[in-house]
Amino acid sequence: MATQNQELSLPIQNLKNRDETMAKTPTLKEGLSALWDAASILALPASEQLAILEASGDSRAIDELALNYDDSYWVIKEAETQGVLMSGELEALRALDCQLDRMSGEANAGNWTVKALRFANCWKEVRTLATTALATRQIAKARKSAQGPEGGPFKTAQSR
Repeated sequence: MATQNQELSLPIQNLKNRDETMAKTPTLKEGLSALWDAASILALPASEQLAILEASGDSRAIDELALNYDDSYWVIKEAETQGVLMSGELEALRALDCQLDRMSGEANAGNWTVKALRFANCWKEVRTLATTALATRQIAKARKSAQGPEGGPFKTAQSR
């Protein structure tokens, strides 16, 4: 069983290397991996999100949680074009992005505090949407496995 520090090392590394990672052009696979990693962080309880931020150097940089997701969100268009995500995955990831957008801007600066991260309904909604996106991913993986190399009854967004 992994310790909490081992479990947090990947997200911390992602936050620390966000600028470096975005400086090079990632492959579709790398971009999707970064997007799902960012969604995973957004699904965590506030206490674990704060631990990740603290380990990355600034526990008050709440916006880094959203920026990490936003920096990887570019991959959605390419993934949709190439048909590598199922429509449910796309919808769930877009819903999460829309929620983060609604929370942004100067008028919503109060959403980006430690107190808001812990208690605000907007952050509860982010966690719910991120959890839903991750569950949708697991369903899509199971369906893709069931469909096999010949295809099957389950469609990607492109094949509809």
